[in-house]
Amino acid sequence: MIEKDRQQQPEKSVKVDTVDGNKYNKFIFKPLIHGRYRWALAIIVVLLLSAIIGLVVGLTPKPFQQPQAGTQPFTTRPTTTSVKSTTSTYSSTSKGSFPAIFSTATPNIITPTNSRNTIQPTTKQDAVTNSPITNPIPTSKYSAVNNPRLPRLILPNKYWFQLDINIAHLNFSGYNIIELNVTYPTKLIIVHAKLLSITSIPQVTNTRLSTANTKHYQVEQHGYYFPNQYYYVALKDYLAIGTYYIQYQFQAPLNRQFRGLYAYSYTNPSDQRQIWAVASQAQPNYARMIIPCFDEPSFPAIFYPSVVISMDYSALSNTEILDIQPYGLDKIRVRFDHHVALPTIAAKTASNWGILMYREDFLLNNNSYASVQHQQRIAVTVAYQIAQMWFGSLMPIRTWDDLWISESLSCFYQIIGAAYFQPSFQLMGQFIVDHVQPAQRNEGVSNSFPLISATGHTLKSSKPIYCHKGAAVFRMLQNYMGDSDYLSGITNYLKHNAFKFVSQAALFNAFTKATKNQNNIANFMNPWITQRGYPIITIQRDPQNADGAILFQRPFISSVWTKSSDRWNIPFTWYYGNSPNNIYRTIVNVSSAITRISWPRSTWIKANVNQYGYYRVNYPLSNWHTVTSVLQSNPHQLTKLDISSLLDDAFELARGGNLSYSIPLNITKYLDQETTYLPWQTANIHMMIIRQGILLRPTTYDAFKKYYLKILQPVITIVGYQDTGHHNYKLLRFLLLDSACLLGDQSCVNYALTTFRNFMNNPSNTVISANKRSIVFRYGIRYGGNAEWNFLYNQFKRASNINDKIRMAHALSLSTEANNLQRYLNDSIKENQINPAYTLTILNYVSQYGKGRNIAWNFVQSHKNYFMNRYGTMRVATEIVSKYFNTQTQFYQVSIK
Repeated sequence: MIEKDRQQQPEKSVKVDTVDGNKYNKFIFKPLIHGRYRWALAIIVVLLLSAIIGLVVGLTPKPFQQPQAGTQPFTTRPTTTSVKSTTSTYSSTSKGSFPAIFSTATPNIITPTNSRNTIQPTTKQDAVTNSPITNPIPTSKYSAVNNPRLPRLILPNKYWFQLDINIAHLNFSGYNIIELNVTYPTKLIIVHAKLLSITSIPQVTNTRLSTANTKHYQVEQHGYYFPNQYYYVALKDYLAIGTYYIQYQFQAPLNRQFRGLYAYSYTNPSDQRQIWAVASQAQPNYARMIIPCFDEPSFPAIFYPSVVISMDYSALSNTEILDIQPYGLDKIRVRFDHHVALPTIAAKTASNWGILMYREDFLLNNNSYASVQHQQRIAVTVAYQIAQMWFGSLMPIRTWDDLWISESLSCFYQIIGAAYFQPSFQLMGQFIVDHVQPAQRNEGVSNSFPLISATGHTLKSSKPIYCHKGAAVFRMLQNYMGDSDYLSGITNYLKHNAFKFVSQAALFNAFTKATKNQNNIANFMNPWITQRGYPIITIQRDPQNADGAILFQRPFISSVWTKSSDRWNIPFTWYYGNSPNNIYRTIVNVSSAITRISWPRSTWIKANVNQYGYYRVNYPLSNWHTVTSVLQSNPHQLTKLDISSLLDDAFELARGGNLSYSIPLNITKYLDQETTYLPWQTANIHMMIIRQGILLRPTTYDAFKKYYLKILQPVITIVGYQDTGHHNYKLLRFLLLDSACLLGDQSCVNYALTTFRNFMNNPSNTVISANKRSIVFRYGIRYGGNAEWNFLYNQFKRASNINDKIRMAHALSLSTEANNLQRYLNDSIKENQINPAYTLTILNYVSQYGKGRNIAWNFVQSHKNYFMNRYGTMRVATEIVSKYFNTQTQFYQVSIK
């Protein structure tokens, strides 16, 4: 029977994605194990009517045959045991990911070649260029090769490439033919390539297929230039203006660092088999590790990918498959436009035309394990991926400086889309605590940079800028323009610029036209995207008018920044305490030294209504005191968003030395009667920042704990421990219990320990709701002993649900036993103990708490070789640990390394 055969055979699958828009097309080749698939889960679908299945169905696999040792020479001739699938799409190689493959075989690991070396140039007599040899080439005799940007004398029109993935040896081979448009006579062809062994002399011709009229152009020299990750081909004669073709043949090991084509493994929970897999990460510049290509976003082309696989694989693509040719009786059917969940994917998600790919915990929902935070993350993540298809795939970027547009708009519309799908989540209200406030806190450090240059930095470090700040700025713009004009502008931008490069000028012009040219949106937006940081408005009583106020703007500069004269066009909004429903508006523009507004005497004022503006506000002390009294007597006079923004401004002003800490702490006194999530979320973040800074001062810390628990406990009594209430009520309960247990509230600690030990004694029959599992695991470990830690560690290693695995990984780091933390870190770099995908996650968790910080730092310093070999730099591990440092000694340790 087919079903019996399916259960007996090993799992295999291949996923290949090729560029599309500025994302990569995807192919997935996977066997039919669907009936035994471990997730009996619902796939949450977001954004209007977008609803697609997240699992892939294919053919029954045959027993895996171990290939002979060694790498076979590459051939482009199909065999009777392979399948070739071909499709085409228009794209640039700027973003996305490539193939994935699954197998139960134990492969011979092929270590990637040292990326610091350089392949030396070869002459036409050399048959093979092996990657790489030893000495870097400091400069090249070809001036264009020394330039870090590709010359534009040659533009790619089309790519025809084929990949043949060998899971047994963890390597792949392939060929790539590029149709070139030569715009100016040249002898030099330059592409990007990294860690690819070029196995033959690249062939340059005037036709793609060999005919009687085919002319071959003699190659005089070819080789790597490592400093720019180039592979160049120097010809004997000039290529005149016209169309030509170049063919590369190559092979490479599958990467183990989650870049390019990378290999990883996971355990099938149904039978505990180890399954090797290959996935891909091509953003921002890893496509060059998969094929030789013009790996810059301003070189779009049409792609015709093909994949050679054996008949026991199935295929999935995001565009029409033109040429699937099975050999034998079995057939393959390809379906498109799927949401696909994978056990591991480096970027967590990857959006492309017609196919959206996720790490499984970002898509699959199981009510037994998915907390409200996880359900919310799924909704927002899926909405983001769909938004990326519009703002990314539909309009590719020309340079990395344009990436902020697609990323910022996608981050904004992920909230709009998810809020439309699930209004009970109240996501538009959460926007200020999830985007506006985190962005402003992040910009209070010295490494802030303008939106327009955010992607000149690493994508990870710039995310708080281009995502959080960018989304906040577009929300501000929408409020400034009005919903109707904003919607008209963004709609016309998409309609008139589809399949064109992203254009900041076109975007702002569309918005300007939507206002019937009454507002120049480019002028309004320019300071927000070209300047780092953000402004603060200081409000003072007008000495010339008892019923008026004066507004001053200046950059909100932390102590680590130098003085700045930057100015912004600020959409300033406010209301008065005696008429909170009447909202007033004005523009504090770039050129005005002061701006005057009305402010009736004997009433208080609240500015930046609902924190729509990306700026802070400071008030006269009398106004701070009055608003604080209002909150304690009648907090319903202000919206929850306005209370949240007051708390955030007050705490950040105090942290920057612009306000006494007594002001924000006095505001927090009202919280003992607050049972909504937003004000508590803002307050708790700042209280935890204070806690972090005073941990090593016992007297101060004890006073802090006593004060904060006095506020927390009355609200915990109201919300209780039962997992009841609406979405945001559950978010609030988690926040309160997490903080109370962390601070040692005895009632909370007893609850966590008792529940944990019940689970420990009878894990199969002890039910802990998804929303409380993190609380129970974390504080069962923190206040338990070695027995509790060893039990959860074994549970972690056996866990098949990735949500539970992640919450266990976090909980294990809260141990107060140094030996447990040391063992945990040591095992995190042993593949036979813990999946290496968790290495940095565990390092991050251990670094967050108490003695774990020093243990993590010493661990990184004593395993430099491991981190250098795996990541090519110490920066990743060092930044993870040092961001939690809070003493001068710890900062000094970083500075001398």
